Amino acid sequence: MNKLLEKIFIESGFRIYYPKFLEDGQNKNFFAVNESINKKEYFLITFFDYISKKKLTDLINRQAFEYYSNLKKLSFYEKEMQKNTSLIICLKEKKLTLDRDKKKSIYEVEEDLYNFKKYVLVYTERQIQDFESNYITYKPREIKLIKHLQNILNNSKSFKQFKFNLEEDTFYNLITKLFIKLPFLNLKTLKSATLENLEQKIKEELKIIETFDFIDTILQKNEIEDMDEENFLSEIGVIE
Repeated sequence: MNKLLEKIFIESGFRIYYPKFLEDGQNKNFFAVNESINKKEYFLITFFDYISKKKLTDLINRQAFEYYSNLKKLSFYEKEMQKNTSLIICLKEKKLTLDRDKKKSIYEVEEDLYNFKKYVLVYTERQIQDFESNYITYKPREIKLIKHLQNILNNSKSFKQFKFNLEEDTFYNLITKLFIKLPFLNLKTLKSATLENLEQKIKEELKIIETFDFIDTILQKNEIEDMDEENFLSEIGVIE
C-alpha cells in the first residue's frame, strides 16, 4: 500500500521524505510535500495493521499529537506546515465489513480536526494484490498511474457492481477511496454520471453513520417516554 501511495504522491508533484519521528520499524510511513506556487500542501501518511476498535481513537489521536509536536524539528520545516498538514491514516483490515463500533470510531477520528485534518483509508491485502495484478496486466506503458486509476473508475460495469455493494472487497472499492480520501486527486476528468453517483453513494454511507449517532442519542435518553412531542423533535434535529 505504501508503494502505491508513494507513486500517487510523486506523480502528483509531491516530494517524499522519511522523517525519524515517523519511523515504525518497517519504513512504511512518509511525509509528502507539494510547494507549488498556487497552493502548498503537506501530508503525513501512516499505516496501521489490524488495530482494534478500542485502541483506534486513542492511538491515532496520541500519535497525531506526537507528529504535530515534531513538525518543527524537520530540517525543511516551514510555518505553513502547522495549519496545512493533513494526516492520512491507512488502516489495513482483514475484511471491509466493519462492525458498527469501529465504523463510528473511524468517523470520530475524521471529525476530530485537532492537530490535523484526518482521513482514514480502510483497505485489505486482497485489494492491494488484485490491483497490482491488474496494474501489471492491463496498464499500457504510456499511461501514467493516476490516469489508469481514472480509467478504472470510469468503467461502467465495475461501477454498477460497486453501487450494489459498497463493502465488496475489490480493487475498484480501493480506488474509489483513494479519490475520496486524497483531496488533491482530480475527479473532474471522470464521467459526470459516474462522479454524481459516486458522490451520492458517499453521502448515503455517511448518512448511515449519522443514523448510528441518532440511535445512540435516543437510547441514552432514559426519560424518552416522558418527553413531549416538541422536545422529541428538538432532540432529533427536526426543530431547533
